[in-house]
Amino acid sequence: MLTTAHTRITPLNTSSTGDLITSLKATSLSLGDIFEKLQSQTTEVATLGQTGIAPEIKRLHRQLKEQDELHREGIAEIHLILKDCLETQLFEHLKQQAQREIEAEIDGLVREQVAECLKTIIPQDLQDEVAAQKSELEELRIQLHNSESRRANASLRANQPNEILHVIYMSNGEVSKHYPKSLQDLFDLDSETSKALMVDYELPDISEAGDRNLNRFIQFCGVSYQMVRTGPNTRRVGLEH
Repeated sequence: MLTTAHTRITPLNTSSTGDLITSLKATSLSLGDIFEKLQSQTTEVATLGQTGIAPEIKRLHRQLKEQDELHREGIAEIHLILKDCLETQLFEHLKQQAQREIEAEIDGLVREQVAECLKTIIPQDLQDEVAAQKSELEELRIQLHNSESRRANASLRANQPNEILHVIYMSNGEVSKHYPKSLQDLFDLDSETSKALMVDYELPDISEAGDRNLNRFIQFCGVSYQMVRTGPNTRRVGLEH
């Protein structure tokens, strides 16, 4: 046994060392056999796998190629559609829009030129008289139309509430945006809308009472009914007496 200042070294037993070496050699040979068998099996599996997988890979590759071709054909078709839209439909739309604007501009120029010619040919007092007669004719046309509408509205009956309410023109020849479309819509007018219609059609005696304004407007339209209050929150339709 050798001894130093810090470490004591004890020699190994010879027989024990030999047994250890023999055991390690046996273990090494055993592991070598195992690794060799694993390598052989791995190679076999890889060879068999390649034989079975190769057709599947080819099939998938063929499908991907077909899908890619269909995708390219679809993109090409979309390009053709967009090209047709831009070259034909858009062009036609712009052409029609430009034509309408040109026609409107020409109409304006023609009216201006005609007005200038009339000033030199027709005296101003005669032009004023013609304008007054034209305005009077327009008023008569509105009155005639409203008279026919009131006559038609008088034949409407409450048991057919969805019948169309014939329109009444305002003094400017237009129909109020609040004007009801049907008989039922007329009966369902609220206080605010009834008052707005009284204003639009320039009817006198506008009241703060909603039912009064509604009945005034119903009468103005020529309808032969009046709304009768039956309770604080209820009312019914009654024939006008």
